[in-house]
Amino acid sequence: MGKDDSNEEDNDSISPYKSPKRARSCTPGGEDYTEDSIMRAMSAPQPLIRSSSATLLCGESRKHHRPRSLLAAECIAKMKESQLSCVLPTVFGSHPDLTYISSQTVVDLMDGKFKDTIEEYFIVDCRFPYEFEGGHIKTAVNLTENQIKQMFIDVPVSPKKRAIIFHCEFSSQRAPRCCRFLRELDRKLNIAEYPKLTYPDVFVIEGGYKKFFENFEDYCDGTYVEMRDERHFTEMKAHCGKLRTIKRVRSFSADFGTLVAHSKYG
Repeated sequence: MGKDDSNEEDNDSISPYKSPKRARSCTPGGEDYTEDSIMRAMSAPQPLIRSSSATLLCGESRKHHRPRSLLAAECIAKMKESQLSCVLPTVFGSHPDLTYISSQTVVDLMDGKFKDTIEEYFIVDCRFPYEFEGGHIKTAVNLTENQIKQMFIDVPVSPKKRAIIFHCEFSSQRAPRCCRFLRELDRKLNIAEYPKLTYPDVFVIEGGYKKFFENFEDYCDGTYVEMRDERHFTEMKAHCGKLRTIKRVRSFSADFGTLVAHSKYG
């Protein structure tokens, strides 16, 4: 694994301090998530994952053990379903339970190439405020989880065909968490009409802002400020502390069937 790959996950972690490397996926050698690679991964010995909220491919909690073959089948089904039903072209990402799009697709969306299928779109930047203020994708909004709820759930449903696109620095931690947060709220909102969703078209930008900025700087306002920028070390520690608080509260609430984190932090 190259140097850039090893830094990518560490830099987008919620902890300001480096920790021992953890496996980003269950596929050996960083393979794409294909049917064959998933089946091989499920038949191979799994590494010990330290985090209490660690998941297998489908976000399955280790508290609820299920046959690996079933998890593999679910992952494959999710991939096929997303590829068939998505209004935007998709790519593979580091979290198979989420739907990823490329930076090029985001640019095409901004240029109006999907106006016949997408009437309105939102680019949600999940990075810390100092990162967003240093530079961001044009038209993007910087939202916390509470603000995501206020903007998309606590409002009347729009009849427009909408796409919501999440990203953070590398789209490896913060954006996937916010994307899942919205989907959980959406499921709860439509629980009586399952599997209906208010926002079926929810995406994550593969590679995050770093990759987008490297390829499409003209579509950004400002520059690129890393999460670990030394000039913002104090702010980073404060924001990481808030994220850890939300994670602890949500993990505790999940034991009682609660999907939303009841935290004073956003």
